[in-house]
Amino acid sequence: MSTLELEDEALRIDTVDCTQTELIVTLRDGRRIAAPLWWLPRLWNATPEQRAKWQIMPFGDAVEWQ
Repeated sequence: MSTLELEDEALRIDTVDCTQTELIVTLRDGRRIAAPLWWLPRLWNATPEQRAKWQIMPFGDAVEWQ
């Protein structure tokens, strides 16, 4: 059996975008991950201004909202 090996740097978050319906995370290697906001009730109920106040956590693999 073989496994896929990825560099940790490729898995780090580059940008985060919140539309009215989706959370879109772009990784440093260019991949984009999108999830519907209704999966994330706090973001779904947040205002656009609140959704825009995000920061990447120190290890670069998670996001928090202020």
